[in-house]
Amino acid sequence: MLPPKLNPYVRNANDLDNLIRIIGSGSIGGKNQGLVFLRHLFTSNDLIQAYPETQGILPNLVVIGTDVSDTFLEINGLHQYIDSDHTESQIARAFRYTELRLLPKTS
Repeated sequence: MLPPKLNPYVRNANDLDNLIRIIGSGSIGGKNQGLVFLRHLFTSNDLIQAYPETQGILPNLVVIGTDVSDTFLEINGLHQYIDSDHTESQIARAFRYTELRLLPKTS
């Protein structure tokens, strides 16, 4: 079972056929791959036919591409915390006091 192709996220789009969207154009990391796989698995006809008495509601899913994630880390000076000896507390503090921005500030 192959996971679905990820369609780009479009703000205010009302497309109920595309339940999984991606922000960015890069690949997705392992956690996002797991979420996409589970979303695909839970909506597959095989699973629905195997357990017809089971019902569930799954929300739409938006994942962030690694290109956007890498840009965020670079612009905000957070690359030093990847694979480092920093404590979880230090990493949490660094992210907590970082502005949520993806583009460099312009003066």
